[in-house]
Amino acid sequence: MKHIYDFNLKEFVNIDLYIDFFEIFLKDNHILKKDFFAKTDICANSYRFFLSHREKNRYYYYDIISNAYNMYLPKEEEFTELSNEYSKIIEDILYRRLDQLEANRKIIDDVRLRNNSDNDDKIHSMEVILFEGLNVLLSLNLDKIEDNEKIEILQKYLDKVSPYEPILPNIFMLIHVMNLIYYNALTNKVIVNDLMDKAFSLVQNYQFLEPFLYKVISDAYVHSSDYINAILFRMKSYDGFIQVYNFQSAIPIKIETAYIYNLMGSYYNASQTLNQMYLSLNTFEMEHKKSICRGIIEADICLGKFKSAYKFMEKNEQYLDGLEYQIEKLYVLLKLRMFDQFHILYDLLIDKKMDDSYKSVLFGIYSLLDQSLKKHTKLKEFSRSVQQINDITFRKICKIIFDLKK
Repeated sequence: MKHIYDFNLKEFVNIDLYIDFFEIFLKDNHILKKDFFAKTDICANSYRFFLSHREKNRYYYYDIISNAYNMYLPKEEEFTELSNEYSKIIEDILYRRLDQLEANRKIIDDVRLRNNSDNDDKIHSMEVILFEGLNVLLSLNLDKIEDNEKIEILQKYLDKVSPYEPILPNIFMLIHVMNLIYYNALTNKVIVNDLMDKAFSLVQNYQFLEPFLYKVISDAYVHSSDYINAILFRMKSYDGFIQVYNFQSAIPIKIETAYIYNLMGSYYNASQTLNQMYLSLNTFEMEHKKSICRGIIEADICLGKFKSAYKFMEKNEQYLDGLEYQIEKLYVLLKLRMFDQFHILYDLLIDKKMDDSYKSVLFGIYSLLDQSLKKHTKLKEFSRSVQQINDITFRKICKIIFDLKK
């Protein structure tokens, strides 16, 4: 089966790199060389000479080590299958095939079991290193998870794979660098220029990944609150996907661009972008319809266009759901002084289970009825509560509602 790019895992998983891989494996698992020599009956001096020269006896040492540690290279037919699966997952990520998410996770779980009879969480094969990198990209780009979960996935990945970084060849190093860019942005809220330069250098030979790299960098800029650069790289990503007719990725990229406009305070551009897309709303999938409609309402709220927001809500109720939307609607009803509807909606929401930060926002909106927020709530504590909200666009709306500067 042909893919947009047919990977050959033999670029990494091969006899030439096996000994390097195994040497790292020994260090990473704190296996002493004396224990290694005892287990394999390998002559220490001969092995040290081999490590220095690497000219002969690769297959001899591979046979001994692989038998002793149950760490075998794939057979020829397995190489073909693994390369095909790797190519498929990359393509599914690039074309945002959400329906393949669980199937691809099953593939990755099966690779983790190779040479791993105990089913532990360690590296037991060269190929699993490559598939672990894809697992991160799947989770961060196709799964709906919170930032703390993303950080946990990235940390777990880096703990497992980073020791093997020195032996990763170009294309697989590019995937690894993308994950490092994500990690630094999520944990340290910074863009590491050296990583970006390395990614730009590596992607020159794999230009089919260029639009996706721009998206990764844009995501990183969002997490570091550099919205101007986030917009610039989002646009580059959008243009790149459009050029190869990858509309599955281009459409959400354009919607996300509008959301970033909202974050940076360019509400008119956000509104204009989404309203242009709204003109052809029926051509989009339901998930995109919901995102477009929610974004239009948020742009209207930011612009103070509450009548427009309410009319739009009434017209597009079938595309609007979720707790964040209902809280936004509550605020619109308050601003339009539609108090009967306000109290009905508030009574419905207040009995729902929700995070304390959302409950705090609800109480805060109710207190705006008599301007009692400053009287009955410590504003600093309330601001900290809003800051705990994971949805950054909703957090932005809350800051506008309560006139919070930071």
